[in-house]
Amino acid sequence: MITEISPSPQEALELIYDNGHRSMILLLGDCCVSYQGRAKSYLDFGERLVIVKKDGSVLVHTGELREPVNWQPPGTRPIYQVNNGNLVIRAQRSK
Repeated sequence: MITEISPSPQEALELIYDNGHRSMILLLGDCCVSYQGRAKSYLDFGERLVIVKKDGSVLVHTGELREPVNWQPPGTRPIYQVNNGNLVIRAQRSK
């Protein structure tokens, strides 16, 4: 397991690209969620735990409750990039 505390967005992106294909990714930080699918929703910035599993599942948790506030099922294709100094994770589902 590789642990990095407070990496820059670029360092986080490099860690994901170097190790993400063989590891589950856990990110804890201040983030927002914008969802566009059959419906649209937006979750404003706040402390979140983001879990990206090897099967493509993406879960976003707050510090409350057991269930994620947003999730994408297995088979989702996560796309990682740095945009305007922020790490951006796009979870794209195939139809």
